[in-house]
Amino acid sequence: MQDFINRLEKHEIEYTKNELLAKYTTWRIGGPADFLICPKSDLELQVVINALHENQIPWFTIGKGSNLLVKDNGFRGAIIKLGKEFDTFTTEGDVVIAKGGCSLVKLSLLVSKAGLSGLEFVGGIPGTVGGAVCMNAGAHGQSISDILIKARVMDERGNIITMNNSELNFTYRRSVLTKSKGIILDATFQMVEGDQQHISTKQAELKEYRMSTQPLKERSCGSVFTNPYPKHSGQLIEQLGLKGYQIGGARISDKHSNFIVNVDNATADDVLNLIQTAQKRVKEEFNIDLHPEVKVIGE
Repeated sequence: MQDFINRLEKHEIEYTKNELLAKYTTWRIGGPADFLICPKSDLELQVVINALHENQIPWFTIGKGSNLLVKDNGFRGAIIKLGKEFDTFTTEGDVVIAKGGCSLVKLSLLVSKAGLSGLEFVGGIPGTVGGAVCMNAGAHGQSISDILIKARVMDERGNIITMNNSELNFTYRRSVLTKSKGIILDATFQMVEGDQQHISTKQAELKEYRMSTQPLKERSCGSVFTNPYPKHSGQLIEQLGLKGYQIGGARISDKHSNFIVNVDNATADDVLNLIQTAQKRVKEEFNIDLHPEVKVIGE
């Protein structure tokens, strides 16, 4: 472990030890990680990945901490959180190139203001470009795979490869990176030039819809379950009378039954118990398996 620390300090890479992860997740839940590392460039990230691999230290990457549940005892290993230098994007005509740590909300807003259409649907997703590509994030009938051209990815040994849309094997809320370790350095999106006023109006309509149907002002991770189409998870859970059902400090939202909100210092166990309760009841009543969209890490 000291060799690993020496490598980080030699390259002046920012890190902290025993960092509580609750403040880095949208649920505000989670114990400490052995290391929280914040690389500021592709080169620093490469140093980190190589050092982790050589020292056989488990690691996980987080963005905005949405769609993530960290267990109460924390994570034994290293959490990588890309620095603010990865929260940028550029445009080349009707093409947008966004770095992996770029906020989806910010990207959607600024790109739309530039008169480019295509990213309006991600304006309410509290995540990053990297996470969105890995899980093929979507909303309002659209997904990242609809507009992605290619992505630059760093694999678990520090190699940088460029993967086009087809190589990422996108399916519903999945990609080839869902199970294999890889960090999105940047992603290239095909946009459509349009009327800025029309685009802004569409964005405002989507925002108003989200505000009226989702508990955006409460602590949640976003949607908990993928939808077992043609059914919707929230509708199934609501039909069972579970809307507002609470375990410990976690509650199935009164506003949208596919959201679990932290209303009173909820623990990861509270959330997991709610998830399992919903899964069990839906299976018993409808013979449908609910699959969590949220990623659970830690011990």
